Amino acid sequence: MKVGVISDTHLHGYDERCAGLFNKLFEDVDLVIHAGDVVSPCALDMFGEKDVKMVCGNMDPLGLRKRYPEKMVFELNAFRFALVHDINKIKGWGMSANLAENVRKIFGRIDCLIHGHTHDPAIIKNDGMILFNPGSATANRYLPFNTAGIIDIKEGIEINILKIPGEAILQPTETP
Repeated sequence: MKVGVISDTHLHGYDERCAGLFNKLFEDVDLVIHAGDVVSPCALDMFGEKDVKMVCGNMDPLGLRKRYPEKMVFELNAFRFALVHDINKIKGWGMSANLAENVRKIFGRIDCLIHGHTHDPAIIKNDGMILFNPGSATANRYLPFNTAGIIDIKEGIEINILKIPGEAILQPTETP
């Protein structure tokens, strides 16, 4: 199974150029996961007929907050994923030595936590789980380009962070 992961699009409506980029980037994915801060419900139309899982972010309006949760847990190919916009609500502000324990208190046992909010792409292994932030697809604060992610799920979870429109910028990580 192949999954496209995106966060922090911050779009105020449908954008033809972004729709073209997202459709090309995610043309062969089975599912799109959005980690919040869509901002406009029309922006979700840019993923066409793809199935989309999403959570709300701090910039999402009330209409989206009524339709989508702040967090969720789901399974893909026998791996458990959690999705939340702001990881700081789990770990507290700043560094947390008990991050994995805090995550498990909220979500139970998971293999991968997908989050957004910081606009900073990252793949981190922490006590048997992967913490994955795809960065921002349209408003990256830390890099001179925007990012998204691809998760390839087979016998393990392999994650790539992609420079939009699709060139890998960070080395993939894989779990057994």
